[in-house]
Amino acid sequence: MLAAAFAQVLELAAHCGVLKVAGITVAIDGTKVLANASKHAATSYGRAGETMRQLDLEVAELLAKAEQADATPLQDGLSIPAEVARRQERKAKRAQARAAIEARAYARAMADQAQRAPDQPGPPPPAPPAPKEQVNFTDPDSAIM
Repeated sequence: MLAAAFAQVLELAAHCGVLKVAGITVAIDGTKVLANASKHAATSYGRAGETMRQLDLEVAELLAKAEQADATPLQDGLSIPAEVARRQERKAKRAQARAAIEARAYARAMADQAQRAPDQPGPPPPAPPAPKEQVNFTDPDSAIM
């Protein structure tokens, strides 16, 4: 049903002179839709990995401070268990973001494999996500345009 509707759209575009198949003029709809895709609420695959490593270092530093807590007073307002929990929560969100990006990359690879000619030998291994591929925490279905 979708294929038939798409074929009708192509026929209409060709009839109106908007689409050229042999002259290769192809247009993709770039309609902007209101979404909650904040640049500040998104992370890339590479940046999420860097942040996860940094959070591991910060947790180790906080645990070292906790061991020294008996000997020296803490800064006002610093709660080591709360700070450790906050960083572990941030790390878990980054891990989820990386998993979502990896799942999209895997789905893309499987779709590419399904479109390959049957005479090509063996399926290629799924490509890893690009370091700049992003996911948004507030609205995962949206993207920065």
